Amino acid sequence: ALEAAEKAGVPSDRIVIGGFSQGGVVALLAGLSYPRKLGGIASISGWATYRDDLASKTNPANAAVPCIFCSGTGDPVVEFALSKKSGEVLESALGESVSVMQVKRSEHGPHPSEMQAVQAFMIKCLG
Repeated sequence: ALEAAEKAGVPSDRIVIGGFSQGGVVALLAGLSYPRKLGGIASISGWATYRDDLASKTNPANAAVPCIFCSGTGDPVVEFALSKKSGEVLESALGESVSVMQVKRSEHGPHPSEMQAVQAFMIKCLG
C-alpha cells in the first residue's frame, strides 16, 4: 500500500500509516522498516514485535519518524504489560519522536480520546 500510494504520486513523507490491534503491529513494522521517510505511524491497541532489537529493524530513513502509540490499561486482548513494554521499547528506539498514550479502558477497542489524539497527530504530521 505504501508503494502504491507513492506510485499514485503521494510523497512518502505525506503518508501516515496506522492500524488497530494486529493492524497496529503491521503499521509499526511496515513503517519502521520502510526505506523512505514517512509522515508518521499510528498504532492503537497494538504492540511492538522484535522488542529486543527494534532499533536494528528500523530503517535509518524512519529512525525519527513521528509515532503515536495508544494502549488501554484494561484491554482484555492485548495485556497492558505488553503494551507498556512496547511503548518503552518505542521510546528507546525513536526517542522524542514517539508519543505514548495510555487510556483507562477495559475493552479492546479505540477510545474516543485515542481517536482525537490520532487525528491531532495526523494534522501535526501533515501540516
